[in-house]
Amino acid sequence: FGSGAQVKLHVPKKALCSKLTVATVSGDIRGGKIEAQSVSLSSTSGEISGAVNAETLKLSSASGDIDLSMQQVRELHASTVSGDIRLAGAIQASAELNTVSGDVTLSLPDRPSHYTLHFSSVSGDSTVSGASMADMENGAVPLRVGTTSGDLHLQF
Repeated sequence: FGSGAQVKLHVPKKALCSKLTVATVSGDIRGGKIEAQSVSLSSTSGEISGAVNAETLKLSSASGDIDLSMQQVRELHASTVSGDIRLAGAIQASAELNTVSGDVTLSLPDRPSHYTLHFSSVSGDSTVSGASMADMENGAVPLRVGTTSGDLHLQF
């Protein structure tokens, strides 16, 4: 494909997709609404955006932001080297989010007590809106967030 090329994939609503993997080297991944049991989206140099309904969701970007809304996600893994991670939606079982040089923003609809937060950073801060850190000490769903030089923003 040449510069500016686009690939569009259309999966009919009634089709059952157990696993969907999309990878780009130098291009964005934009999904209207992606539905599958397991979804893996990765880009070496590009943005990842859209809406996902999946039990297992794996996201990675070397140089680009990740900006997704989520439904029915049980297990979430997301990482960037140089890019922000912005996710909105419920996480049912576990989440692991890592970035080297970027911020992590999570908008979660559940009660803060549903989660247990584990945050580590070399030079980043954490802020929580709508709850306190003490509200997230004994929840059933572990949220593991690590940054090297990025902040964590949690919104309830």
